[in-house]
Amino acid sequence: MSGKNGKGAARAVPRAYGRLTRHERDTIQRMLERRASCREIARELGRSPSTVSAEVSSHRFVTAPKPRRGERVDAGTDLSAACPRLAAWPRCCNGCGRYRAVGCKRRPHVFYEARAAQLCADSVLVSSRRGIDADEPAAAARLEAIRDCLRRGLSPEQMAARNGGVSAGII
Repeated sequence: MSGKNGKGAARAVPRAYGRLTRHERDTIQRMLERRASCREIARELGRSPSTVSAEVSSHRFVTAPKPRRGERVDAGTDLSAACPRLAAWPRCCNGCGRYRAVGCKRRPHVFYEARAAQLCADSVLVSSRRGIDADEPAAAARLEAIRDCLRRGLSPEQMAARNGGVSAGII
């Protein structure tokens, strides 16, 4: 079965699990070491190139210098002055022959590591399931205030403004 443009095959089984698995993250790391492009990795995983790019950009960690080891590098951090390789895909030192063979004096060294990426993704998932940070009377009072606002026909933004800065997303 071919896709819209006649190239490539469509997946036979729809993906039930939206997050990347540890195996997929290991594949990304292994293919980065082989200097594969974002599209090649995406094709191998059956994922969108934007998914692969976002994964690598959001799970980069500093390995050197030692005081910064393990520090997560945000996607918006500009490291182009450190090394040109950090300014374009893959935005990390994985697969850089200069670093692996001879040693690189440029700092910081930024790597995508599957194990650390999985731990980081798991911690986000766990923290998203913690529930509200209030005792029972406070939660009941907040719920009653929300019900009152709903009876008045207020929008979530109006409810948030009336309830002391409670996020509209919570309401």
